[in-house]
Amino acid sequence: MKLPKETFVFITGIICSGKTTVINELLPKLDKVFLIDKDDISDSFMRTPDLESTKGGYDISWFSLTGPKISIESAHYKEFIQKQTYYAMMEVAKSNLRFGYSSILQGNYTGQIKDGYFQKVVPHFLKEKNISPRIKVIFCYADAGLIKARMQERGEHRDLGRLEENAFKELIRNQELAYKEINKIDHVKLNGASLVSENVEAAISYLLN
Repeated sequence: MKLPKETFVFITGIICSGKTTVINELLPKLDKVFLIDKDDISDSFMRTPDLESTKGGYDISWFSLTGPKISIESAHYKEFIQKQTYYAMMEVAKSNLRFGYSSILQGNYTGQIKDGYFQKVVPHFLKEKNISPRIKVIFCYADAGLIKARMQERGEHRDLGRLEENAFKELIRNQELAYKEINKIDHVKLNGASLVSENVEAAISYLLN
């Protein structure tokens, strides 16, 4: 199905809140919509060349960025890579507009929701680039028990530190704060505990409106 106008669809919510599950079912149902995943971009920015074995030489091993990976907890990631990633996502979405493609921008955005990202940064970007897509925000959430169970089940390296008691409490607190702040902007909420089909139906209804 085709959206009524070119759109930036922001899929938001903390890790394991159901974003990817919804996208996997939603995207194939939409025409001319391009997916931009924050993790794909930030993970690329966090990779480094294998300088030790290549001695700095420019070969396929160097190009493949198989060196040590920058930590998500590092100051460099928090001060530069994270911000560059969110900006890059909108730049890629803007490029797709030239060909009549909408974009689904999948990221966390909970901190950005609390900081007024969708009221300040996004409108400024659109004005600066002289573009006018619709802005739609899908907010995925789930209770703490479900979030923790999903994190433990998928067992990704990036989740290890977040499962520690204080870090996990902060993660859930960020979700609670974002849940309140999201009411200031146009959005739809999807409960990660609900049936996927119900969430996809709600998302489609919202996007077509």
